[in-house]
Amino acid sequence: MGLNFKFSKAQLILIGIIILAITIRLYFLFSTANQALWWDEAEYAVQARNFAGLTENSASILRPVLLPALLAPLIKFGFSELSLRFIEILFSVASIFLIYVLAKELTKKEIVSLLSAFLLAVFWMHLFYTNRLLTEIPSLTFLLAGAVLFLKSYKENKSYYPVLAGLFFAASFLTRFPIVIAIAAIALFVIITQRFGAFKSKSTWIALGAFIAFSAPFFIWAQSKFGDPIAPIRAGSEGAGGLTLGLPSFLTYVKWLPHYFSIPFLVVFLLGLVILFVNIILNYKNVLTEKQEFLLLALWLSFPVIFFSSQPHAEDRYLMLAVPAALILIAITLDKILVLLQSKSKAVAYVTLSLILLFGTVLWLNQADALIVSKADSFAQVKEAGLWLKENSQSTDTIFSASVPQLQFYAERNILGYPATEESFGNQTKEYSPAYLTVSVFERHPDWIYSYFDKNNMTPIKLLMSEGKPTFAIYVPFNYATN
Repeated sequence: MGLNFKFSKAQLILIGIIILAITIRLYFLFSTANQALWWDEAEYAVQARNFAGLTENSASILRPVLLPALLAPLIKFGFSELSLRFIEILFSVASIFLIYVLAKELTKKEIVSLLSAFLLAVFWMHLFYTNRLLTEIPSLTFLLAGAVLFLKSYKENKSYYPVLAGLFFAASFLTRFPIVIAIAAIALFVIITQRFGAFKSKSTWIALGAFIAFSAPFFIWAQSKFGDPIAPIRAGSEGAGGLTLGLPSFLTYVKWLPHYFSIPFLVVFLLGLVILFVNIILNYKNVLTEKQEFLLLALWLSFPVIFFSSQPHAEDRYLMLAVPAALILIAITLDKILVLLQSKSKAVAYVTLSLILLFGTVLWLNQADALIVSKADSFAQVKEAGLWLKENSQSTDTIFSASVPQLQFYAERNILGYPATEESFGNQTKEYSPAYLTVSVFERHPDWIYSYFDKNNMTPIKLLMSEGKPTFAIYVPFNYATN
């Protein structure tokens, strides 16, 4: 007797969206199969190698540890760099399914759930960071899993829901520290909607206990390694410029709205914001009972925007953790447009929806393609230099470079950064007797380094070029040269 699986129309559409998402991501993965690791990527990869026991080099203090810990077994067993990037695709595809589940949990509308999944599947920033060995995609996936389970735990009496919610929230935090802002928004939503019931509910305390329990090993590790349990979090905050009074970066993020959203989706998003705030201000009681999704989306959008606007340094990726809320809001607004137009004409309604999705998707995919392909060869000479240094040095050699983590990964040698002064460098060369010195266009160098080589009549032993211009030079220190 054979198995007879029957899929609903919605399930078939979701499967189609997942297949589309996988196809797009594999296309970009293999189109950029030989791309080099960026600084941040290399730090995570080096830390993973450290956790695997393959090097004494480690990442800077501000890097979260979960992604390297997850990659360490793969590196230990010899998985290639391309294989490590494939892990990002697994997280990426999982997040598409999870946003579908979250949107359905919030709105109970299949079309909103499917639209949310589709939008994330083709969102240019999601595609770009899927193609990088960074924390944005894994942390977002863990966050969505935690949100789904946490919200479900108040509706379904299953003890493992809050435990898993705490686990996934902890995983998202340990993958990318600022994700705690979104977790706080979700927690506040539960407190507002459940009122005192949130503090009486076992789900709240079980989830909190699980979060603390699963996060505790990190703080114990940080205390033993740095003498301060929150040293990495503190360093990460300082690296981003810290928090300031006022919102110095708010207008920057507002100006970036066309950058985040193509024109069709930007118009829908702005319309969605109007609907969101009108409901919250004029229909607040209904929002607390029947339209709770508006409250959650408002909190999930506003918390990250306010937090990162308070930092003097702005980057588009900082608001990645608000993307699920933004896309669900777009999906809700598209559904409202569809319902409104259907009252006039179903044909007009579906044609309008199709055109918005088509034009918006084409613009997003073009944006992703241009960005991913244009940066595919960035840092290629750094990778080439690292591999050359590995082949032309001893395992005990020390090398000075401004591209510290990349060369640590590719050369597998002791790589030291240049000190601020030439005098300090002179002292360090006596201590370490470096085998090579490097200089490149890719990283910032201390001012004295540019005249150092000319002053000492040094010429590169290896010069790497890009488009006919030198980009990376390797020198043998004059006082240690053997040929």
